[in-house]
Amino acid sequence: MARVKRHALASLAGALGAATLGALGGCGGTSDKDAITAVVLDVAHHPTSLCTRHATPDLLTRAGGLTRCLTAATAPTAQEPNLRVISVTVTGDSARARFVGKDGANTLRLLRLGSDWKVASVGG
Repeated sequence: MARVKRHALASLAGALGAATLGALGGCGGTSDKDAITAVVLDVAHHPTSLCTRHATPDLLTRAGGLTRCLTAATAPTAQEPNLRVISVTVTGDSARARFVGKDGANTLRLLRLGSDWKVASVGG
């Protein structure tokens, strides 16, 4: 739980999107990669978006629920305005996004739920 908060919220700083996502195109296409990059950047710039829009239900549960997630996301260290996405790999309805932030390189695992990409885990 502490690892999820530290890496998913503080290190990703709003790090786990930058825009509201619309319907996504075909599997693995450029639109998927763009949408995933948007999710990662939104979380980096607006950490509470991980809790309110971009986390899978399982990740939110592992983080201790919405209230704990929001508490971690509002910490002064949570925002990560200089985060850079370095690669996105899509395989069907799952994806991995590698990024570099203030704590170095890390990876997010995302799942497609309906038409949206959601952050499932950090660090693998």
